[in-house]
Amino acid sequence: MRALQMKTNGAARALPWRILLGGWLSLSLLLGSPAHAQGPPAVLRKDLKRDFGARGDGKTNDQAAFAKAAAFFNQRAQTPAGTGAAVLAIPPGTYLVGQQDAAGNTPDVLRLVNCRNLTIAGADSATTEIRYAAGLRYGAFDPKTQRPYEAPAATFTDPNYAARGGTCLVLQGCDNVAVSGLNLNGNSPKLLIGGHWGDTGIQLPADGIFVSDSRRVSLRRLALHHFGRDGIQVLNHLAKRLDDPQREAILLENSTCTYNGRQGLSLTGVNGFRAVNCSFSHTGRAVVAATGKALTSSPGAGIDLEPEGGFVANVSLENCRIVDNAGAGLVSDRGNDSQPNTTKNVAVTGSLIWGHQLVDLGDAARFFIHKLPHLRRVCARLQGHHGGRSHALCGLHV
Repeated sequence: MRALQMKTNGAARALPWRILLGGWLSLSLLLGSPAHAQGPPAVLRKDLKRDFGARGDGKTNDQAAFAKAAAFFNQRAQTPAGTGAAVLAIPPGTYLVGQQDAAGNTPDVLRLVNCRNLTIAGADSATTEIRYAAGLRYGAFDPKTQRPYEAPAATFTDPNYAARGGTCLVLQGCDNVAVSGLNLNGNSPKLLIGGHWGDTGIQLPADGIFVSDSRRVSLRRLALHHFGRDGIQVLNHLAKRLDDPQREAILLENSTCTYNGRQGLSLTGVNGFRAVNCSFSHTGRAVVAATGKALTSSPGAGIDLEPEGGFVANVSLENCRIVDNAGAGLVSDRGNDSQPNTTKNVAVTGSLIWGHQLVDLGDAARFFIHKLPHLRRVCARLQGHHGGRSHALCGLHV
């Protein structure tokens, strides 16, 4: 036996090295050698300038480039590849947007539908700006003369007279989307303002970000300012009931929503929202150059909690500033007092609410969990103009 083994080993030593190497590689492939194991799927990376033709020079209107990017990712979302991770990089620059047709319609800039596992990454909010062009119409205009039209009725909703500002970023039916490092500028001081439209002020789309029926959305290091309507609006109808255990996990962090016309933040439908280290301030304070008047629409709040056909639940505002808004700092209300309550578990901690009207709870005041007076630990401060007293509270619960 030993002699046979020695003979065999000798034969092996006599084989050419190429044959030995070829046999080892074949065996490795068959056995699945770690050297050939598959890694994680590659991340699809697209660049707004390189891949979609944006200029970002502050002069060229880049609306078409954003439309191409949205079309690409929306089409990809309909394919099996749409579940894979993808990144849309927006390099530093000033991207001019906003193209309005004769009827007063301004298309959304980046409208994403059913996208998953997508990251939209600007360099940072100081160097990466998406700015609306000057001279766009907003409000009610005569469709024949294109001049501002002030309707005699208090509530005016004729769509033929509506000039819409559009929305900069729309997330509709999306899951696991992250947006960061952008400055979204609605440029409201340079709008052409028409007459009122809606029940009060101008209730037409002109928002920074609109989130609809989406989950796991993170918005970080953003500046959203000078929009005709809201900095951000979240309108989800995913919750089946007020106590639905399925949270939607919408996060806004280290961001500012300032100098917008109606609200810094509107929560009109959401179950699971956190705002951390954010500012919702100076709503209704932006002055339009052509009129010399501030652009504001009711309620003119820093934050509005007002369910529209759904629920607003499990909202946390942490270490936020809600300062100097034309209306109340924080509004919580519902349209019909005879209907069941649709707002629950809203907490404000470690935050400053300052202005001439601090909190407007409407009929929701009876749903307080905790009373404000006689609490010891200061978690939030409420302070009015004109030397109003500061009130310490340990969590404001609605």
